[in-house]
Amino acid sequence: MFVKATNGQIDQYPYTVGNLRRDNPNTSFPKRLSNEALAQWGVYPVSQAEKPTPSKAQIAIPDSLPTLIDGVWTLGWTIRDKTPEELQAEREAMRS
Repeated sequence: MFVKATNGQIDQYPYTVGNLRRDNPNTSFPKRLSNEALAQWGVYPVSQAEKPTPSKAQIAIPDSLPTLIDGVWTLGWTIRDKTPEELQAEREAMRS
């Protein structure tokens, strides 16, 4: 998966090599593009951060947009507290 970005700001995510070809119909691209070649067009690979281990009262949710961390576009996670309804549903499921 890729992100199209300008000056560290996301223009489009997700983005694909197919999108790049469609966005530039008058450009002849090689069959395979290196990450360096893609970067010349503002297209960067997105890595997936390791899923964190939340507490029993929390839940890990994948982020919808990547962030630029140490020069690498990374799709991270957000940890939030479970709602009272989610906690109740878990208690009921354990009783069953």
